[in-house]
Amino acid sequence: RYDESGVALSPDLTRALYITGSTLGVDNQLVLWDIGAEKELWSQKFLAGPPYEQFVDLAPSVWSKDSSFVAFPISANDYRTSLYIVDRDGIQQEVRPGAKESASRGLNWSPDGRYLAFVSYVTNDSDTLGVIVYDRVANQVLEICTLGTRLSATHNIEAGTLVWSPDSRYLVFGMGEDWAQEDNRLLLLDIFTGEVTLLKQGKLISLIGWSTAESWVLP
Repeated sequence: RYDESGVALSPDLTRALYITGSTLGVDNQLVLWDIGAEKELWSQKFLAGPPYEQFVDLAPSVWSKDSSFVAFPISANDYRTSLYIVDRDGIQQEVRPGAKESASRGLNWSPDGRYLAFVSYVTNDSDTLGVIVYDRVANQVLEICTLGTRLSATHNIEAGTLVWSPDSRYLVFGMGEDWAQEDNRLLLLDIFTGEVTLLKQGKLISLIGWSTAESWVLP
């Protein structure tokens, strides 16, 4: 979880990911801290904010449910974003280097901790968004579903609604630019087959969550 102090705490409250230094300082570091042992497990220096080279915002960072991994984006001045994963022992992996600016949208780990879902531009296309899934076990980045251009009202994903099913097979998310219009959609995505199913269409569609019986609940 991320709090207003700028710290991303693991669910078991044993690890903290935070940024040291001033907002525009040149000696900023991203640090993973072992709270119980009171020691640094991993750190990386970066140049924070324009006109410097890199920018880190921990608000989109997300821990896996079992506190084994944390994922976060690091952006550069050319609007490209690299997606990083660091495990609880401080081992770093760059899973999506240099993707377009929206690579960090909607980061969400599957309940079993195997998959990390997010929204990004698809490979070799500067304007088309897709749902991307990183398979941690296979160490593969998979482009599961193409959503369309970011300029299309019917293909503007609401990044906060990438919600996993309890069995880690399906994602539900809302799409639409103007939530007062009737063309907003709630979609179900099978990450194994890429099949997309329309669940509901109408105004201000959002997902509350899944039941333990693996059905969905709407407001």
